[in-house]
Amino acid sequence: MDLTVELLKEFSRQHWTGSNESARQTEAKIIGALSGFFASAAPNLEVRSEVKLTSNSSIDSRKFLRVDLIVSNKKEQVIIELKGSKQGYRSGLLQLEHYMRESNIPWGILYIYLYKSGELDINQHLLPKINGLILALTPSEWIR
Repeated sequence: MDLTVELLKEFSRQHWTGSNESARQTEAKIIGALSGFFASAAPNLEVRSEVKLTSNSSIDSRKFLRVDLIVSNKKEQVIIELKGSKQGYRSGLLQLEHYMRESNIPWGILYIYLYKSGELDINQHLLPKINGLILALTPSEWIR
C-alpha cells in the first residue's frame, strides 16, 4: 500500500499543482489517467479500473458494486475510491468500507482530487470490525 500512496502523491504533484484541470475532468478521465500513470511508473503493479464486485449481502446477492480502482501486486490488493469534492469525504469513507467488507480486501485509499494543490495529507481510519485500514489522501491546504 505504501507504493500506491507514493504514486498517488506523485500523480497529484504532476497533474494538479497550479492547475484547475480537475475542475474540467470527469472521474472516468481521472481513473484513466491514473491507470496510465500507474502502468508507466510501476509496471509490476496490476491496475484494474471500474471493477464489478458481487455483493456478499444476503439482502441482495444480485447487486453489483463498482470499485473505481484495484491496485495489486503479489502480496496485497488495495481498493482506491476517488472523490472530487469535500462533500465526498464522509460518503467516500463509508462507501470504501463497504467495498472492503464485501471484497475481503483489508486495504483502502480514499483519494480526494482537487485542483488547488498537488500536495496531499494522509489521514488514517482504522476499521477494527473488518481488520482493515483506510488512508484518506486529501489536499494539504484543505481544512476539514
